[in-house]
Amino acid sequence: MMLVVSGSNRKPAARKGKVQLIDASGFWQKMRKSLGSKRKELSPEHIDDITKIFGDFKKVTLAAEAKNAIDLLQERRTALISAAVTGQIDARKVAAA
Repeated sequence: MMLVVSGSNRKPAARKGKVQLIDASGFWQKMRKSLGSKRKELSPEHIDDITKIFGDFKKVTLAAEAKNAIDLLQERRTALISAAVTGQIDARKVAAA
């Protein structure tokens, strides 16, 4: 996760008093040669994408994010129950793990 905080007091009105969180954890490519324990890097395209996300500054409410996560989890739960009932997975092995 990347935290972007502007140190400038010349923010546009829409950004005043706001903090922007950008999840850039998926923006990386494998390095050709490791640099110590560092094996991932941002490409110029990744930096452009992150900069665009920063510039768009879309307001997303946590309630909407939570609702999406709950909906996805409920779908996953339904699929797992269906797979267990139809014998596609053995729930005893999963419970033992």
